[in-house]
Amino acid sequence: MSENQGEAKRRTGDDVEKYVLGAMLREQWAADVGLGTLREYDFYHQQHKHIYQAISKYSKTSPEVWDEVAIHRKLVDLTDAVPIGYIHQLQMGCPSPTNVKSYCSQVLEDSRRRHVEALMIGGTELIATGMDTDTTVDYLRKELDLLSKGLPSSGVTHIKAVGEAAVQLVSNPTDPAPYGLEPLDSMMGGMYGGELVIVGARPSVGKSALALQMALHAAKQGVTTAFMTLEMTPLALYLRVASMRRGIPIYEFRTGTDRARHAIEEVKQEMQGLPLIFVDKSSLTVDELNREMRQLVMAHGAQLIMLDYIGLLKFPDKASRSLELGYATQMLKQIALEFNIPIVAFSQLNRQSEQRESGIPRLSDLRDSGALEQDADVVLLLHRKVLQEENDTTLKAAKILVAKNRQGKTGVVDVFWNPETVQFLALTRREE
Repeated sequence: MSENQGEAKRRTGDDVEKYVLGAMLREQWAADVGLGTLREYDFYHQQHKHIYQAISKYSKTSPEVWDEVAIHRKLVDLTDAVPIGYIHQLQMGCPSPTNVKSYCSQVLEDSRRRHVEALMIGGTELIATGMDTDTTVDYLRKELDLLSKGLPSSGVTHIKAVGEAAVQLVSNPTDPAPYGLEPLDSMMGGMYGGELVIVGARPSVGKSALALQMALHAAKQGVTTAFMTLEMTPLALYLRVASMRRGIPIYEFRTGTDRARHAIEEVKQEMQGLPLIFVDKSSLTVDELNREMRQLVMAHGAQLIMLDYIGLLKFPDKASRSLELGYATQMLKQIALEFNIPIVAFSQLNRQSEQRESGIPRLSDLRDSGALEQDADVVLLLHRKVLQEENDTTLKAAKILVAKNRQGKTGVVDVFWNPETVQFLALTRREE
């Protein structure tokens, strides 16, 4: 950016700061919006910071009449550098208080840009002092995380700001990422930003199949989806996708039948534009998974992350597996909240469910860690009877138990398991 362009941009920012303060001085409701959206440090000029402080102090007195003279008296307590004539100029210079939300958004954007620029300079200076790269990156990441949340660094948010955010959320709701099975989506509404979803099952029941099915359906709806697998190759996953899409058994793709060769070309054309990313990383530690997931969001724009499966993470030899899994789920939940995306992690259930007469799993069957149950917003448990007789119809009967749902109902979704195409198909739903 040239010097003239930078100066023009700065003048524009100055005007918007004046518009915000002018609106806040003229109307009490506009002051409430400004105080709920911005903080003192969001203003560039020192005198604007002082005026914001004065308005904030006056607002706390719960005045019956919004009075610029009274506000100026509060301002005099802070500084004598701002004459009352400037207060009047701000009031008269504001085009329209009704646009205060837009003005605040522009001031907030300018503030964040300045903070990012300062962080870039600060990072360069830290490296110049000899600080190691990992420490510098961790520092910058923490500071950028605070900016991405749009919250003051203290983590404290006034209820007015929360109210504004709630109005915006209800007025302009965001579409959740779908599960991909209609009865499950009907019960749950979908996967929402900030949620950690845990899906548990015994081996060979269909964890990976459901994970891939959910990822594919979300990508088809335009949700940029990252599928992290710790046990399968992208090629193996792709063949499963082709089988799901065309209803052709996987073994035909591996043996190369005529219809499989024709189908794989069609699937290639259909799939190449989908926002679906495969990440095959084996033997990841929890810290390495943390870095990989952050990279997926910041560099690739991931809006949904699937992890298949959490039990394959690598832990230190002497570490308590239960404690390390607890650390992992806390990390997953933190990333979901920080970036406002849903994260779905698959987990293996212990053998206790098989020892019950019904064989139906429970929350307590989540393997190795109660933290999985505690940190998750949603817990889904897969159940089906895996029998030796291939022609037995019970082989294809399965259930998805909504064992925990922090925001709503629990219940059972009856599904149909197709072993040839390795996917679940929806049947009916029962609520509890």
